Amino acid sequence: VEARTIVKIRAGAHLKPLTAHVDVDVSRRAKELRNRWKQVVANASTVKLSETKTKSQPSTKDVPAPSQRNQTKRTEPPQGTRGKAVELLITAMEDVEEEHRIDATVLERIAQDVEQGLHEHFGDNGKGYKAQLRTILFNLRDKQNPDFKRNLREGNVQPETLATLSPEGMASERKKRRNPT
Repeated sequence: VEARTIVKIRAGAHLKPLTAHVDVDVSRRAKELRNRWKQVVANASTVKLSETKTKSQPSTKDVPAPSQRNQTKRTEPPQGTRGKAVELLITAMEDVEEEHRIDATVLERIAQDVEQGLHEHFGDNGKGYKAQLRTILFNLRDKQNPDFKRNLREGNVQPETLATLSPEGMASERKKRRNPT
């Protein structure tokens, strides 16, 4: 299975419920498969990153054409406030650690999906849209909450659901234990 396919269909998110299955064997196998998929994606990201460093100019063949990207909801890239929101989300999701970097096109797609969910839920880019965007950005940038960023990047959290996720739902496990509601 190719890394691109694993990321595109969000295989990890679909497999996650099976990791908590009642049958121990099903749970164990789901965890093993999910870990293998994570390794495939991580290795592909590392290879793609090293290829880009060795090339003098970026190749357009590595970047999927707009018609090949996940465009089920969008007909054109967001402009204005929406475009800025996508840029901010991409920046917040980037990882400076070499071993955790993923392809820029994957980050862009996730950011666009998050923004699209915000736009669909809040409509205009009004107060609710901006407040939820700030909450998402805060939690993505929070050094004490790396799980939130990792879960979004690995597909364990559906990007579209962030529009309705409460700040408590985005909080780190430590904060959730400290402040039970």
